[in-house]
Amino acid sequence: MPESILSKLRGPFNFLTSGLEEVPLHFPELEKSLPSPVPIFLGDGSTSPVYGYPIFNAPGLSVLDAALRDFLLAEERLQVARIDPALLPGFKLAEQQDAWKRYRDVLIEVSTNVMTSNFGRRFPELFWLHQSSRIARALKSTPGRIREVNLELGRTRGDALRYVVLFSVLEKVFSALFDLAGRLASRTNQHEDQLFPNLLTRMRDNVLVFTEDHVSKDLKELAGYFRGYLKIDGRDLLYRFALLRKWHRERHDEDPRLRSAGRGWATLSSQTPDPDMLLFRPHYVEHLLSVDGYRDDEFLTAKEAHLWSALCVRLKEFEVLNAVRRLITPIDFKDGEYRCDANSASRLGAGSVAKAIDPQTRPYDFTARWIVDPEVSRSGLIYDIRNFSSIVSILRLSERRRQTEAFQQFLIFQHRIETIVRELHLHSEKYLGDGAFFSGRDAVRVLSAAIQIQRAYTEALAAGLPFDEGMRIAINHASYHLLPLGSGEDPGSAGRYEVYGHGLVELSRLVSGKRGFDADDVKNVLIGRGYEAERVEDFFKPLAEVRDGATDPKQFRAQLDADGTLINDGIVATLPFLQRIDARFDGGLQVVDVEGDPFVAVRYRLEQREERGAFHVGFRRLGTAAFKGLDQLPIFEVLDLRERQLGAARVASSTRLLESVEAAYTSSRLKNR
Repeated sequence: MPESILSKLRGPFNFLTSGLEEVPLHFPELEKSLPSPVPIFLGDGSTSPVYGYPIFNAPGLSVLDAALRDFLLAEERLQVARIDPALLPGFKLAEQQDAWKRYRDVLIEVSTNVMTSNFGRRFPELFWLHQSSRIARALKSTPGRIREVNLELGRTRGDALRYVVLFSVLEKVFSALFDLAGRLASRTNQHEDQLFPNLLTRMRDNVLVFTEDHVSKDLKELAGYFRGYLKIDGRDLLYRFALLRKWHRERHDEDPRLRSAGRGWATLSSQTPDPDMLLFRPHYVEHLLSVDGYRDDEFLTAKEAHLWSALCVRLKEFEVLNAVRRLITPIDFKDGEYRCDANSASRLGAGSVAKAIDPQTRPYDFTARWIVDPEVSRSGLIYDIRNFSSIVSILRLSERRRQTEAFQQFLIFQHRIETIVRELHLHSEKYLGDGAFFSGRDAVRVLSAAIQIQRAYTEALAAGLPFDEGMRIAINHASYHLLPLGSGEDPGSAGRYEVYGHGLVELSRLVSGKRGFDADDVKNVLIGRGYEAERVEDFFKPLAEVRDGATDPKQFRAQLDADGTLINDGIVATLPFLQRIDARFDGGLQVVDVEGDPFVAVRYRLEQREERGAFHVGFRRLGTAAFKGLDQLPIFEVLDLRERQLGAARVASSTRLLESVEAAYTSSRLKNR
């Protein structure tokens, strides 16, 4: 489930209550306007990620920032020249036009990326949330730069020119983005309103987002906003508000009726509201106009009270968006690893020093075609119940009560698997009816899931589960690709992905043992064409019996037959998976024989769970197998050693898991020659 934006916001909040209950009132579309914060995994191995928006400081983004700043400076010079050309004798209109063209070209290139890759993931909105902070940072210095050109002009009109520049810039940006969205809509099969960042319109209506990066409770940062945008004397307004606050605090303590009314204006989290915070509730000051003792000649007038209510709404909206902006985490790539600086780490609650970022965290790169790299490196697991379709066909012919019992038993089994996966924090990528595909960052957790799912199947068989012809499990560590399936029309689907790619193909081959011909597939085709299931099974029985060294599938063993075809009735893993867990099982290794096969045995405990988390697991190399559509793969068998008949244990030849497995494999082959 996507992470809620509200649950990840961090203060300080000067105008919103700490519980943030007001946010849905002032910004009901917030959760639908932006992508959910994503986990940022730290490179120090922390198991609990921090959440935010990791944005990669790509070289192209620096080019965009430089072009934006040059354009804003040129726009400032243009506005000054229009007032008095003598102040900038060397300025020409072409300077501003050239600066706009340079910025527009880079902006269109980046915006094309964020729009064509969007598909309900709100990339355009996130990009403009990021850009708004860049614009605010540059425009804060506009009055100062104008004072450097002419002190009097800067003093009298510098603040106003800041907003003239802002609206001139936004007008050009809106026009360019509308044109681009229109051109890309048909190409990407998306609607224009899905491509255009609607959050940008909301931010344009609240200029504080583009001109401020912090507003304290005394509003001292808004002096220029009062002068340049509202065209009022902010000092007088704030002085009168200070008198009102003093009077209101005293009256609130003395008047029980005012306190009772105040509780009606309070939010759910503040049964005893702070009198000062009540003054920032929209329309509360207007309510005070009718309270005995209110002096509009000394405090705010009715007109000013109405203005104050509108300002409170703007301040709360700004504080919401500014808090979301603080979730943006700039990511650099240095010395072969992703890193975030100390300020970003501190804002995310991860300490006050620069942190390495785990490479599995996928930062947003607005200058790249995909924005978020679709390729991920993960550990995957697929389980498959043998002959599931055949058993379903047979059950279909049985009595109704038997069908109901089978369904209930299978439902209980599936719920048990879901519990295992949830406790191990794996992703449920897809259910396949007779199996499922899960993925996770931690290979040891995936290994634990394989063992526990196999045990759950054994318990289900003991309880009467009719799908009793065995279970096959495959685990690997490989590259996967995530295909977004969300849409702008259904914001709740924006976090949906379909997994495909080499890693999934590899798992499907490992779990089925497909080499080029799969008897189970032929069986299903024949049964689907109307042949009786029992006659089909009898026909293929001789083929199953000639498998070299065939084992009882309920014993959960795997092997390679004489021609190198994998027969998986247990758990198999790939070489990259064992390499992934190799360092986790360093030392304390033993070699034990199971039915004549040497396994390197390890014992580990997951999250200190005594019963469920303690495992004795064996690993052995089966050999190298060839699969349809894949290169030859080294295959390893993974065996749950609980309740197994083990031979005498001996110390492994190495303290490293993979080296010990390879040594045991080589020794076994030499012995069997």
